[in-house]
Amino acid sequence: MLRAELESGMIVELVQDCTCGLHQGPHWLHMNEIDRNLNQRLLSNGGRHATYAFAQAEVERLKQLEVEMQRRQIIRVIRSDEAPASRRAEGGGE
Repeated sequence: MLRAELESGMIVELVQDCTCGLHQGPHWLHMNEIDRNLNQRLLSNGGRHATYAFAQAEVERLKQLEVEMQRRQIIRVIRSDEAPASRRAEGGGE
């Protein structure tokens, strides 16, 4: 299950908003994961150029992620295996 913490402090469930059937949660977040995985493949080529290409691609991915999260007033995505913020602060999530 995917949840998100909103700017208001509320925790909400992120529901699937498409008919893909290939993932849980919203499509924009699924596409972000695909882009992240593709960007990481750039590093497999090794060398300075690969690192630079990876960095450029990650900047674009993170800009788009920020736009999507701001549009929805999300400050944090919470995965089902992640401890709530209160438990992390107490050391219970690590």
